Amino acid sequence: MSKAVCIGLAALLSAGTAQAQNAEETAAFILFGAEDGRTYDDGATHFSIQQVTASPAVYHITVSPSRPTRTEVSVERINDCNYIARWKGNYGKGSGETKIDFSKFVKFNRFDDFSFLQFNGTCAVSTDGKCSDSYGVSKGSQADDARTDAAVAYLKTTFCSGSAF
Repeated sequence: MSKAVCIGLAALLSAGTAQAQNAEETAAFILFGAEDGRTYDDGATHFSIQQVTASPAVYHITVSPSRPTRTEVSVERINDCNYIARWKGNYGKGSGETKIDFSKFVKFNRFDDFSFLQFNGTCAVSTDGKCSDSYGVSKGSQADDARTDAAVAYLKTTFCSGSAF
């Protein structure tokens, strides 16, 4: 095999690998709609997302044109199914943390303004020590339904098969 062919194959393989999302990036996309370079508008406000690190997956979400604000969101992988989602409000003001067990994820319940990730089992979602069987996602921050469903399928087939029902 020629040197040029080997270099070409190596470039193709590394390009394909660089495009695959890791578990934390996939969970961040599902939970926050976080994806490097993604922008969206809710009619009056523009949102832009910049990825800071891949593991843990850390993103800055900048909101404008009114007083510019920046929120930091992150997802840390504990194991293939368990993650910690964190957020810090406007330049560090206000923060929170949620532990999520995707092995108990069942489905999305979608409404006009919000979607809820529905879980089966006790304390699949824990925010500040309070247990729940759902996690709310603003429709404005969430990507379109087809891409979010694809991300869930990718998480379940690649990292955490989870619960069937």
